Amino acid sequence: EPDNVFAYLNLGVIFITTRRIDLALIALNRAVELKPDLVAAHLRLAEIYEGQGNLPEAVREYEEAYLYLKADESPEGKAIIGRLENLQKIVEVRELFERGIALRRAGKYNQSEEMFREVLSIQPQNAQAHNFLGIILGIQNRFDDAIQSFKESVHIKPDFSDSRIRLAELYQIQGELKEARLELEKAIFFLEDKDGAEAQLLE
Repeated sequence: EPDNVFAYLNLGVIFITTRRIDLALIALNRAVELKPDLVAAHLRLAEIYEGQGNLPEAVREYEEAYLYLKADESPEGKAIIGRLENLQKIVEVRELFERGIALRRAGKYNQSEEMFREVLSIQPQNAQAHNFLGIILGIQNRFDDAIQSFKESVHIKPDFSDSRIRLAELYQIQGELKEARLELEKAIFFLEDKDGAEAQLLE
């Protein structure tokens, strides 16, 4: 039966289980081609795309699944909406990061700062965003603000050596040598390869 929708769906699930993702995509896409309202196939596709980091496609498949659900208020419908909202935030944060980095490279520091502050309004616990914000503030010689950003970054992620190194550099600029040394020691401690080139550089 070349047009058996559920055979393609089951094949897709089997291929996912056996980690043959390329074949799973073929089978599941064939299933939704034959039966566009097959929610289960859209959900499996969404999960594959999400796992691959292809968030726009994952969002599209979750939206398709939600569109064809018979009861929007069902537990499954609520779960899809929750997943969609989370993915859309991730996509938005990724875009803001890319713009922030591009603006920094272009020397547009105020606009770059705005992008990273917007990321933090969505994800206040994003250590990487605090780190980038600290870099931007440091470039503008706003050292006290930069120090606060780096401190927030290492508070969220204590093993974030890049933030600790930058924090140490700022402390050194401000003549706070004890604090600078302390941060460098912590950075070395958290580096995975203590005998590696980066650790030797810090020593």
